[in-house]
Amino acid sequence: MRPVISSSEIGLPETGPPDAGTEAAAAGDGLPAGEAAAAVAADGRTAAGEGVAEQEATINAVEMAVARRETSRTAPHSPPRSFISSPYLPERGTVPSGHAIRNRGWARDVEWQRGSGGDRTVVTDRRMRALAVVAGFVVLAGVVLWLAVVAGPRTGEQRQAAAQELVNGVHLSATLAEPRFLAATAVADLGVEGGAHLVRVRILDQARLELHVTADRSVAFAEAPQLCLVGPFSAPDDAGLTDPCWGEPDVGAIVAGRWPRDGSGHPSLQEGQAVDVTAALQRGNVRCDYPPGTWQLDVVLDPLVDGAPVGPMSPSAVTLDVPFRATDVLRLLRPDESRYCGLASIVYRDQGEPPVESP
Repeated sequence: MRPVISSSEIGLPETGPPDAGTEAAAAGDGLPAGEAAAAVAADGRTAAGEGVAEQEATINAVEMAVARRETSRTAPHSPPRSFISSPYLPERGTVPSGHAIRNRGWARDVEWQRGSGGDRTVVTDRRMRALAVVAGFVVLAGVVLWLAVVAGPRTGEQRQAAAQELVNGVHLSATLAEPRFLAATAVADLGVEGGAHLVRVRILDQARLELHVTADRSVAFAEAPQLCLVGPFSAPDDAGLTDPCWGEPDVGAIVAGRWPRDGSGHPSLQEGQAVDVTAALQRGNVRCDYPPGTWQLDVVLDPLVDGAPVGPMSPSAVTLDVPFRATDVLRLLRPDESRYCGLASIVYRDQGEPPVESP
């Protein structure tokens, strides 16, 4: 059913059939009665034709009004015309969807966004966003300062735990390359049946140490690390010694001279930076002698926590394999020339006696 729309709504004047005034006007013009009647009839036909045309125009206007109403109901939402016509913004049609319009006077960005509900505008204040970022940094700094004040200095247990974590993050690997051996005499306890006997055993004469050190985190130390090479079945008291270390010059002294230092002069390791040390070592004349087999490198570190030392600590032990060839003929040392610090009975059973050069 068509909606009822008045002619005033669509802007058309009211129309109707010719009245008696039309006929009087024709007679007043001085026309004969016959001609006056004909004129009135002609005017009637003209008025009838104009009435038909006006009725068709009225129908067309009504249909257009109905169409506009239907379109306004179903059309997607558009920004208000007064907003689009703002002197600070161009017409919507001149800005591609997704582009921003910058209003320098108010430091705002106006952006057209197209979605399922039609076009809409989003106005954001860049000053407000900048203030929000600054406020966030201020709040974060305040929280960090508050935590530092509340936490206070670490306890002894906390410093000990932090130092142990730093030491556990230090990783070392080592090898003894190109080993050379001598033969020495040692006392072996062969049990009830065999008793104690002097036997010949192999001892390490010289080798090349290759050391590789890395750290998970940067760490500084109160003093240079202490390193000690120890052979299998270490028993220095059997040779009348207290120091179990092997080799000269001292491994710790060599590494300390090549260990990097920080700006305060403390020995240090930097995260992601390796330290490599290579040194030629020999048995010397005052230290323990050991046979081939599984050796280990003992390391002692004293990390700084909160700028102060915590105490000596050791990372995981570093093991080294020192191989030998059973057929190598070795030079035999006099008994007073060696200081054998291992368990000769086990080495004698496992490795046998080495062949020696003729005197």
